Amino acid sequence: MFQEATIERNAPKTKGVHLLEAAGLRVTRSRKAIADILFGKSYHHFTADEIFAAAMETGQRLSLATVYNTLSDFAAHGLIRRLATVGGAAQFDIGTGDHHHFHIEADNRMIDIPPDEIGFARLPVPPQGYRIANIDVVIRLEPAPPQHQGETG
Repeated sequence: MFQEATIERNAPKTKGVHLLEAAGLRVTRSRKAIADILFGKSYHHFTADEIFAAAMETGQRLSLATVYNTLSDFAAHGLIRRLATVGGAAQFDIGTGDHHHFHIEADNRMIDIPPDEIGFARLPVPPQGYRIANIDVVIRLEPAPPQHQGETG
């Protein structure tokens, strides 16, 4: 089986490399490439296919399976989080703190909801032996029907 080499020790450290090291992940060529794309650019919400395409544009030789596996590793180590969506490709977010989203289902796009735009009067008590780890509110959007001005009923 192919064993991926670790990155050269004297290579300059990028933000992605620092984040990988802080998370306790071994810095491999594919992890570094994906971390550099995620944390060095303006991505916020993304699919594995989008990260794969960005890697191909930068000349990285990665398989789509490697991208999916790496994103799963990053999520398991708290670097990103997987967003709850119905249908469409899985979405990921580099914003790991509590925040909420609009999901435009027609094009599987996520938009952050400003923190002061949503609130809770109270939360349910979790079942015995559990605690609330995170709160994800996803408000699904669809196009509104057109407004007909001057229409009489």
